[in-house]
Amino acid sequence: MTNIPQYFLRKGTTNYVLVGFSFEREGTSAIDDTPFILSKSNSANVNIGDDVSIGYMDGASFVADFSGDVVSKEEHETSNYTLESYGGRLNRAATFSEIYNDKSPEYIVEHIIDNQVSTLTYSSSTASGITISRFVVRDETPGESIGRLVELLNWQIRTDNDKNFYFEPEGTTTNSNTLIIGTNSFISGVWSESPNSLANSVTFIGGNGIFNTTETFSATASQKIFTTAKKILGNVRVTDNGTETTGGVEGSTTTYDYAIDSDNKTVTFTVGRTSGHSIIINYGYEVPIKVTATNDPSIDANGLFSRKITDSSVLTMSDARKRAKQILNNGNITKNASIEVNYSSDYAVGETVQVIDSFNDIDQQVIINKLTFNYLEGTKIIEVGNSKLNVYDWNKKVDDRLKKLEAAQDNSDTIQKYVVIQENINVTQRSGRLRTRTNTLGNSWIVGSSTNGLVGTNTATQGGGQQVVGADSRVMTIVGVENTSDTFYERFNFNTYIDTSTTTATPDYTNEDTDFTSSEILQSLACYYGSSTITKATLTSDSTTNLTFKLSSDGGSNWETVTSGTIHTFTNTGSDLRYQATASDTATISLIKLTYE
Repeated sequence: MTNIPQYFLRKGTTNYVLVGFSFEREGTSAIDDTPFILSKSNSANVNIGDDVSIGYMDGASFVADFSGDVVSKEEHETSNYTLESYGGRLNRAATFSEIYNDKSPEYIVEHIIDNQVSTLTYSSSTASGITISRFVVRDETPGESIGRLVELLNWQIRTDNDKNFYFEPEGTTTNSNTLIIGTNSFISGVWSESPNSLANSVTFIGGNGIFNTTETFSATASQKIFTTAKKILGNVRVTDNGTETTGGVEGSTTTYDYAIDSDNKTVTFTVGRTSGHSIIINYGYEVPIKVTATNDPSIDANGLFSRKITDSSVLTMSDARKRAKQILNNGNITKNASIEVNYSSDYAVGETVQVIDSFNDIDQQVIINKLTFNYLEGTKIIEVGNSKLNVYDWNKKVDDRLKKLEAAQDNSDTIQKYVVIQENINVTQRSGRLRTRTNTLGNSWIVGSSTNGLVGTNTATQGGGQQVVGADSRVMTIVGVENTSDTFYERFNFNTYIDTSTTTATPDYTNEDTDFTSSEILQSLACYYGSSTITKATLTSDSTTNLTFKLSSDGGSNWETVTSGTIHTFTNTGSDLRYQATASDTATISLIKLTYE
């Protein structure tokens, strides 16, 4: 390698000769530090808090190799300092409090950087595809709050010498400089193979999803107890031959028709039912969110390397699938090595780099896991290989949380079947919702009626041995629409809640999305309809590009413009909640979520 030049500490436009320094960058930490030494005569010129850089002169230009803030100083025969990367500002910033509702992790991190650490610039564009329903920050530093999100996704955070901040998976950034062993780099040691970071089977366990079901029973004489297939959770509606009955709690409710024992899965009436009556029970139940993703070719080639990850913050199958696929790497065992590079080379931990070693027949992309540079020895070494999965770090200090989560899952008698994911699989969670309709009798045939009991004249469209009984003017009327936890989800997998007479956009119930061209409209029927007055609602769409959203709480009589993800207080209140989306250009939506008060 080329002999390294003289290195300096640069403050402002002044260079100070360095006696020595060394630094080490590793893993997903945003904070690296470098001890460096100046002569005693220069100690008065550099102090704690100074923004400085370590680098060398390339002609008239200063090339920074490590920049940051001075955080410690010791003086004796020489002056010893510690230089901390700009990521340290996350922990030195003031504590703050904030609540984020239905935001992605990357949105939250960007908002924190922009508003709490303004000296750094958020520079990532990676999207996780995950939404956090509620993320609460209470008197935390930016480092503490962002650290929780790093743990959540197992992503990396890093800063560069230009004060740019990155929040992304390891390997997202690809270094354009190919490492060619024997030309611009040398092997320091040997190549080794290790499957420790390989994950070709990932089981991801999230929280519990809430679903809705209906069961129908035919009562025997004086039957009081009806046993459901699943443990009952949330709202319950029980009818007896079409008549709604009243639920209660023994010892606290004065008058009621039935009581629920969730653990024993029973609905018990205070008075026995009439023989032959139809007892219909509509109730919610919970299912553990559990997904297994596998890479079968890798399993066949390398054997099974499985990982189990638990995160109760994931509450939908969609998010669980995305998280499992993030953890599931490419399924290949890469070779690992320490490589010595030129002092002037520009590599960063977490980057992907191409390595070519013709002698050992290696040509592959690897992740830079560690970088060290010792000025006195003049060596700059990068360690490359598999992306570090950090599964064990991910699960550190979560034993109590894991036990509580598993206890909660054991409380449900329904165990969800594992889903094997090769590439893309269409598994959709539907939130429980109930729409009640009534059918008017109209001019139907009534046995015993002198006017509606007449059978018409036989026609050519009817067989001689049969006769059609009329059912003129029958009207189906919606009398109620309710949603679990006052939250409505439209995932475009059926058209029950789409106002097809008004909608000009194109819902695709196979691919589960809606496509727009300019000026096209998507409009719903009642997403909530009942006796309660809707005063506030929040519409959240997975896409807002070229789209304007409106809500109506009075059945479409008055439409009010809203912002996705923001609570809206209605000027015109009512009890029939609907949404509308209008496109100014081409657009696509695959999820609309409505929460209301």
